[in-house]
Amino acid sequence: MKFFAIILSSVIVVSAAQAQLLSAPAANVDAATLTNFAEARGRVASNSWKQGLFASDNPSASNTNNSVSAWTSSVSKQFTLSYDANTSTFSWKVGNGSTLTRTIDPGAGKDFVGFRFDAKSTAQAGKNNNTISLSGLSYQDTVSQSLAGVSASGANTVGQSYYFANGKAKSFTITGLATYTAAASNPAGINDDRLTFSFRAFSAKTTAPVPEPASMLVLSAGALAMLRRRKK
Repeated sequence: MKFFAIILSSVIVVSAAQAQLLSAPAANVDAATLTNFAEARGRVASNSWKQGLFASDNPSASNTNNSVSAWTSSVSKQFTLSYDANTSTFSWKVGNGSTLTRTIDPGAGKDFVGFRFDAKSTAQAGKNNNTISLSGLSYQDTVSQSLAGVSASGANTVGQSYYFANGKAKSFTITGLATYTAAASNPAGINDDRLTFSFRAFSAKTTAPVPEPASMLVLSAGALAMLRRRKK
């Protein structure tokens, strides 16, 4: 029993050291079935901002909140996105707005397998150089992991995609900063109401998770040691 306890502890330590996010779908994810099933948004509009949380196939049913606080140029707003894997519930908050909560199922036969952040700055007459940028992105489940930032100015930028190492999401929280920067050439007090940043959640069909290589190595070493003890 003591031997197995040592092996189990080794597996836990090695697994915890592994990155929780991958740059490509995990081996047990059917990439051909990837779809965007949930979105959380922040948007600059009329010198204030709006936030929304909705299922991608039904944006008209979104939760929205208008803040009374102005989104001032060059002043960052913190945002928080949390996910409860037990209930498939997302929580979203930008700046000092109220927390929006919504249960969004990945779809029949699918799991929540990954996500990305996008930034959008659609050009408008006289206001096409405004910028929206995300920085200080941090993902936290059992460990913490930094995420790449994303920025857009007069165009749309697709951020880096991340996928869960075991093929589907654990409960997690992501925090970061969103910064709106008005171009110096724009009239004072005018915001670009087409500046948007969004979190997009991906779903896909999955099979049983593939064991992590490090965990397999530890288990193999343990099995070999056990065989040697029995021979002795």
